[in-house]
Amino acid sequence: MSNNKELTTKQQTFLDSLVTCNGDTKLAGEVAGYAPTSLNSVVKSLKTEILDLATNILAQSAPKAARTDHLRPCRLRQDRKA
Repeated sequence: MSNNKELTTKQQTFLDSLVTCNGDTKLAGEVAGYAPTSLNSVVKSLKTEILDLATNILAQSAPKAARTDHLRPCRLRQDRKA
């Protein structure tokens, strides 16, 4: 994380679970042990870390997604020529 904020074990579990729960904050909160009523404040307090996490995931996924999108039209054109 870019801001070097010291996270509690519960906060880190929430962030890790956010990835494994496909971004579902409610489920990640349950996994980390947060009460449903505290979820909004948890998300607000971890806003920077959540944005950093999402940015990293998108940055890692973008090249693969871009390659896939660019290859499909080429494959379709090749199939039509055959």
